[in-house]
Amino acid sequence: MTATPRVCMVSSSDAPQAALLARRLTGTLRARGVPVLARPDDTCTHFLAVLSADTAPEEHVVDLIGAAAQSQRTRGSPSLLVLSPDGADLDPLAGPTVPFRRVRRCDGFGEQVDEVCRALGVPATVPGGAAGLIDDKTAGFLGREYVFDAIDAFVGTARRGYFRLEGDPGDGKTAIIAEYVRRTGCVAHFNVRSQGIVGARQFVGSLGAQLSATYGIAAPADLGDTSRYGELVGRMLDEARAALPGELPLVVAVDALDEAEAERPGEPGAVNVLYLPPVLPDGVYFVVSSRRAEVPLRIETADVRYDLGEHLSATMVDIRALLYRMGSTSPGLVARLAEQRIPLDRFVDVLAEKSEGNFMYLRHVLPELSDGLYRGLDIQQLPHGLENYYEAHWRLMGMTARPSPRTKVWVVYVLCELAAPVSTALLTKVMGEVNAEVDAIAIQDVLTEWRQFLRRERTPDGPRYSIYHSSFRDFLHQRETVASAGLSLAGVNEVIADVLWEHEYGQG
Repeated sequence: MTATPRVCMVSSSDAPQAALLARRLTGTLRARGVPVLARPDDTCTHFLAVLSADTAPEEHVVDLIGAAAQSQRTRGSPSLLVLSPDGADLDPLAGPTVPFRRVRRCDGFGEQVDEVCRALGVPATVPGGAAGLIDDKTAGFLGREYVFDAIDAFVGTARRGYFRLEGDPGDGKTAIIAEYVRRTGCVAHFNVRSQGIVGARQFVGSLGAQLSATYGIAAPADLGDTSRYGELVGRMLDEARAALPGELPLVVAVDALDEAEAERPGEPGAVNVLYLPPVLPDGVYFVVSSRRAEVPLRIETADVRYDLGEHLSATMVDIRALLYRMGSTSPGLVARLAEQRIPLDRFVDVLAEKSEGNFMYLRHVLPELSDGLYRGLDIQQLPHGLENYYEAHWRLMGMTARPSPRTKVWVVYVLCELAAPVSTALLTKVMGEVNAEVDAIAIQDVLTEWRQFLRRERTPDGPRYSIYHSSFRDFLHQRETVASAGLSLAGVNEVIADVLWEHEYGQG
């Protein structure tokens, strides 16, 4: 087995771009199990200087590089590496000849991590069973550095704890987790309902196999007794953490907690989903993702929630960057835009607006646009892949059951037809015209159940709700969906009109 490198990394604080890159690389390498030192010592195998051509290195940085160079001459180590974020051809000392290797500068941070790891001899490691999913979700990945910075800051400052990434369907949560795993090589588990990967047994088995392969602990031999799962997870995390040097974190990433099956749901004192520990050992961190749904998870340690919906402006910057890249490099899209004389800027403006910050929408619509299925940018029909996604969830929520779940169907369609966010009070008033026995508690239950497909807006008068993306509204408007729900849009709008006639909209 190749020895793990020990890296001393320096950069000048006077060069913000170099300092930011060095800080990001430090966090990622540490999560990957690579010790990063502040000063070179006899154990240091590599010295990485992140330097900018715009700013001369500070005196202490030059001194550290000089000390590393002297050590390299006398004992053959550490190996000297130089990386310039602005791509400059730099000599780290501009003095005596010192053997050093330049690390190629890359545009994307993920690619830069790969390049640095190759220079250090750190193998790329991803969970074997998830390699295909990770490759698929990270192909062409772009941006989201603000999310990774938040994760690194949490892991770098908290003693232990959970970082919870939350968002709407299609916000890119799985892609973010997959890219984080690809960069860091951390232990990971992906819940995938469509593949039946939703159980605690699968998680505990996967966790044990990965911790055993990475840290040499004993994986559980018998997973038959579910009552011991909590104990097994705790024991494995303790042993794996003990196998790591004290300064390195143990990070476990778990995607789509909302898709995992809850153990004994609804019972008082029910266990955490996947038997995740309420308390973690020092130096152990879980990075988990879920939709905005009620996930059974009791946490008694540091707990940070990061809602992607609160970072829409940053998301739109990434959306536009992705569209510019696709519109100028994808052969199919380049051909369609040229053929229909659509300027690249207009393509970006229109698709960014239609996306509403939702990457899943673009993931489905761009291939169909590339294949020439739309005339211009007037995209009226729902992309086929997105339609299938909504249809599967519609059935999963029991909306096609007989008899029809009347209250749920009406609440969802009232939200669909109203043009702005609506309060629970107004929804209750509308539903009172349909069924006088329906009260605000029943309405709130439906809103909670459908939370992942709704936007919740805080106002001084209380929360208001709306459909999360116009493509879901398009799905609800389809004739087949309306028929399966057992109602008519005309009937829904008639009831809404009657209520709004008496109730000035926006004051409910």
